[in-house]
Amino acid sequence: MGEIIDIKTGLPKEPDMPHLTLQTLDNKVHVIPVSVFTDIISGKMKLTDIDDWEMIARTALSIVLAGATK
Repeated sequence: MGEIIDIKTGLPKEPDMPHLTLQTLDNKVHVIPVSVFTDIISGKMKLTDIDDWEMIARTALSIVLAGATK
C-alpha cells in the first residue's frame, strides 16, 4: 500500500485521518482525505489540485447519478 501524501505540504498524512477510497472508472484507486473535499467545497482548494481530477470527477458524478436514479 502506498503512502497517503498531503496535497498541500507534500508530506505523509496521518493514517487515521478520515478519508474516502474511490475506485475510478479506469480502475485506479485513490485515497483522498475528507479534508481535501471540504477544502474544495469551501473554496480553499480547487478540484484541479487533485491528481487525476478529471477521472475522479467523472466517477463521483456517475456514483451520484446512479444513486439519484434508484
